[in-house]
Amino acid sequence: HTPRSFAALRATLQSHLPGYRPLFIAGLARDKNPAALLRNLGGDGAKLFLTPYRSSRSLTEEEWRKFAQGRRPRPRIFPEWQQAYQEARKVLARSCAPSVICFTGSFYLAGEVLAHNPRWAARAFSMRSR
Repeated sequence: HTPRSFAALRATLQSHLPGYRPLFIAGLARDKNPAALLRNLGGDGAKLFLTPYRSSRSLTEEEWRKFAQGRRPRPRIFPEWQQAYQEARKVLARSCAPSVICFTGSFYLAGEVLAHNPRWAARAFSMRSR
C-alpha cells in the first residue's frame, strides 16, 4: 500500500507471469496513497477494479471516484469487492490475452476475501509453505 510496494507488485507479476495482463482489485485505507496505486498499477493493459472494504478507515466509493477522475485507463469502482470480482471474472472470460486477477491494497480487504473464501485461504497458505 505504498508506491514502492505497488511498483514491486507490478515487477513481480511481470517477472513470474510474463505476458499476463493483471486485473487488480484494490481497496485502500484513507491514510494511504491512492494516487500511487493508480499510477503504478494502471496502464500496460492492466485493469483496475476499486472497492471499499468494511472499515471506517477504508476509502469510500465516492473517494475512489474523486481520485480516479480523469485517469486513463479509467478504473472501475464497485461498492463491494464481490461485485468487483464478478466483473473481473467476466473480463477474464472475454479476454484473448492471458490474465490474472490480483487482490491488492489493504490487508483488511485481503482478510474479507479470505474469510469469505476459506478454500482460497487454505490454498494460499499451503502454497506459501512449499
